[in-house]
Amino acid sequence: MSIPKGVFPIFLAGSILMSCTKPLDLPLDEENSQELILSCFFTSDDFEAYLTKFRSILQPEAIPEEDAIIELWHQDQLMDTLSYQGSGRYRYTGSNLVSGDLYQLLVKTDYHKIQASAILPPAKVEIDHATYFFVESADGNEYIDINLHFFDPDSEKNYYEFVILHPFYDELKDSTYLSYLHDIAIPDAVLNREGDLVYAPSSFVFSDELINGGPYEMQLRFEHSSVSGNRWIKGKYRNNQSEYYLIFRTVSEDYYRFRKSWFRHRHNQSTDNQFDNELQLLFGAEPFTLFSNVSNGFGIFAGYHEGIFTIHEQ
Repeated sequence: MSIPKGVFPIFLAGSILMSCTKPLDLPLDEENSQELILSCFFTSDDFEAYLTKFRSILQPEAIPEEDAIIELWHQDQLMDTLSYQGSGRYRYTGSNLVSGDLYQLLVKTDYHKIQASAILPPAKVEIDHATYFFVESADGNEYIDINLHFFDPDSEKNYYEFVILHPFYDELKDSTYLSYLHDIAIPDAVLNREGDLVYAPSSFVFSDELINGGPYEMQLRFEHSSVSGNRWIKGKYRNNQSEYYLIFRTVSEDYYRFRKSWFRHRHNQSTDNQFDNELQLLFGAEPFTLFSNVSNGFGIFAGYHEGIFTIHEQ
């Protein structure tokens, strides 16, 4: 969360310097301790907040805020004060939260106070079944078709996110390399309507605008060779029961809006000829404003329910 916000003052300074003959002495390397960045996600299993101080782009590491008081409120009642876990992380250990209700976070330090409000996500939506099969085109290229079937509740508007993992287990390392299907050759109509695919998103988010409740089967075709590396993890991933796994989330509207803005911002920062143009490598493209529901600070307070499902070969 700290990187996108730090990009803007640097880019603005560069624009001024290139358009004026008089240089401006801007304290880009000084910490602005009067601003805070909050990243807080509620899941069905955990509720953790990460709080850092605002930093310039020249600061290589995030600066955690270690002396804050973070309170969770519901209907004007204090539910709990989050416990500090170290490295700027705070955890909620109180009673279960109610899906679909409005909650507030109040963050207080000796020098600053910020607030955030969010409606936590609706009831968790499960995948009924997920299948894949390989398709060979007339020109010899191979594709993989993914079908995801779920039931969309019609009581309110719902938002979702998913990613399809392709794990590879290395016996010598006793570790699994996690990559994910990335480039979509033929998108589902619901996913295509979101307008995110042109920004090469690292996951896929969508609303039920075109579904309107009831059962739905999402059909996607990927380039089979199109996987992007993510990371190694120790041991076998879910014992390698399948060649593909689906991570599926029911997300809050704030989470949905933040992710869509993040796709655009990240894409804008990785465009143009960066490696042959040193200035482009430093500044990137125009920053895209990230969605935030935090008052008097930066960041996001959102929630999601998550499930991991085996995708069976059809």
